[in-house]
Amino acid sequence: RQVVRNAEELAALVVSRLRYLDREHLLVVMLDASNHVVGLETISVGDLTSSIAHPREVFKPCVRRNAAAVALAHNHPSGDPSPSKDDVLTTRRLIAAGKLLGIEVLDHVILAEDRYVSLRQAGLGWEKGE
Repeated sequence: RQVVRNAEELAALVVSRLRYLDREHLLVVMLDASNHVVGLETISVGDLTSSIAHPREVFKPCVRRNAAAVALAHNHPSGDPSPSKDDVLTTRRLIAAGKLLGIEVLDHVILAEDRYVSLRQAGLGWEKGE
């Protein structure tokens, strides 16, 4: 089974699904306590510039699969993986919702063509020291 321990492994797992899409797709990668992938699901499909990521929809499949943690990934069809303000705010909301449910959000990666940005590595959405 595949393991996701860092942004590089997450990007490698989802790049083939997201690389050439013409609309934003948000994927949730569900992980067990050892970070083995227990499921991967497309949560939403947006338009050229946005995708809806309501915590209820993100965490519903995670609860069903008894996920201990999740990693999020979405694409930017524009070719620029830079996070938007909305990407950061959405990530913060999902981290807070995950804490309430006891499901850790490990990272949120934005892909564009062959590049990606990890919001966790960039310090966007997570509090210092998390």
